[in-house]
Amino acid sequence: MGLSKTAKTTVKILRSGDDLTKRQRLIFIILLGLSMTLMPYTIDPILAAFPRIGETFGATDSQVQLSLMAVTLGFALGQLITGPLSDSLGRKRPMLFAVGIWFLAEFATMISPTIEGFYAARFLASFAAASATVVASAIIRDLYKEAKMMQFLSRVYLVQGMSPVLGPIIGSQLLPFMSWQSIVFIFGIYGLVTFVGLRIFLVETLHSEDRRAKGFNGILGRFRAVLHDRVYVGLVIFSALQTISLFAYLNLVPFIFQDGFKIGVSEFGVFFALNSLISVIGTQVGGRLAVRFRSNWVLFSHIVLASLSGVALVVAAMLHAEFGVVTALFAFFTFNFGATYTPLISIALANHGEEAGTAASLLGVVNFVSASLAGPLYAVIDHKTSAGAGAIIAIAYALGALSLWFVSRVRTIPPLKN
Repeated sequence: MGLSKTAKTTVKILRSGDDLTKRQRLIFIILLGLSMTLMPYTIDPILAAFPRIGETFGATDSQVQLSLMAVTLGFALGQLITGPLSDSLGRKRPMLFAVGIWFLAEFATMISPTIEGFYAARFLASFAAASATVVASAIIRDLYKEAKMMQFLSRVYLVQGMSPVLGPIIGSQLLPFMSWQSIVFIFGIYGLVTFVGLRIFLVETLHSEDRRAKGFNGILGRFRAVLHDRVYVGLVIFSALQTISLFAYLNLVPFIFQDGFKIGVSEFGVFFALNSLISVIGTQVGGRLAVRFRSNWVLFSHIVLASLSGVALVVAAMLHAEFGVVTALFAFFTFNFGATYTPLISIALANHGEEAGTAASLLGVVNFVSASLAGPLYAVIDHKTSAGAGAIIAIAYALGALSLWFVSRVRTIPPLKN
C-alpha cells in the first residue's frame, strides 16, 4: 500500500494516493464521501419533523427553528477550529474524533429531555460534521495534487452529492411510520458504521515532518500563509458569492413553486431531488472538463453561464414564463453550480498541501458567514416569481467573475498538471 513508518512512532503513513490499489482507492472514495455526507445529514432528515419536535418539547415553531442557528454556528466553528488542528495533529485522529462525536451527538439528540438539550446536541453534531468534512478535503489534498486531485475529488463528490437527494426523501418517507427520534437513531447508526469503516481502513496521510506548528501563533501563521495567495483569496471571494446565490435558491425556490406556481409539497420534493441530482452530474462534468482542458477557463466559463441563468430567470419572471421554463432555468443554474465546485476546490488547495486543513477551513467558514449575513436579503426579496432569486444569482456570479479576473488573475493561473 506504499506505507511507511515515522521515525518517532509506529504510525503508518500513506505517502501518496498513487500507492493505493484500485480496491483501496474505492474504499477511500466511499469513506471520505460518507464523511462529507454528515453535514447535510445533520439537517435534512429531520426538517420535515420540526412540527413533531415542537410537540415533543412543548416548543413553538420559532423555538424549534432556532436549532438551525445552533447548526450554522457549529458548522462554522467546526471548520475554523478543526482544519488548522489537522495540519498540526495529522488527519486520522481528528477525523475519527469528529465522526465519533457525530454519532454520540445523534444519540444525545434522540434522548434530549428539553429543547435546550436539543440545541446543544445539534450544535455538537454540526461541529463534528463540519470537522469531518474539512479533514476529508485535507486528506484528498494530501493524497493527490492538481489534476489527479480533481479527478479523485469528483468521485468523492459523487458519493457526497447523493445526500441532498436522499436525506429529505428518507426523512419525509419514514416520518409517517416512526417517531423523529427513530429517524435520528437510524442516521446515528449510519454514523457509527462510517466510524468503524474509517477506524479499519483510514490511514494517516500527513507525515510528521510535514505537520505545522501547534499553538495560536502556528495557526495564525497558517492563515497568513493562505491569505497571501492571490489566487486563493479571489477564489474565496467567489465561493462566498456563490454560496449566497445557493442559499437564495434554497430559501426562495419553495415559495416560487408552491406559492407562485401552486404545486404540491410532494411535487416540489421531486423537483428539489432532481435538481440536486443535476448538481451532482455537474460536479462530474466540471471535473472531467477541467482535467481535459485548462481548469481556470472551465471554472470561469461555468461562472459566466451561471450568471446568465440568473439573467434568464429575471427575464422569465418579466415575461410570466410557464412552470416548465422556470424549472429548466433553475436546473441549468444547479448544473453550473455543481460544475464550478470541483475545479474551485482543486485550484484553491493546489498551492497549500501542508496547510490544506487551514485552507479548506477558511473557505468553508467564509461561505457560512456570508450566507448568514445575506439572510435578511432573502426575507425581503420577491418570493412569488423567479425575479428575486434570478437577480441574486446573476449579480453574485457576475461579481464572482470579476473576483477571478482581477484578484485571482484567472488568465495567469497555471493549468493543473496530470
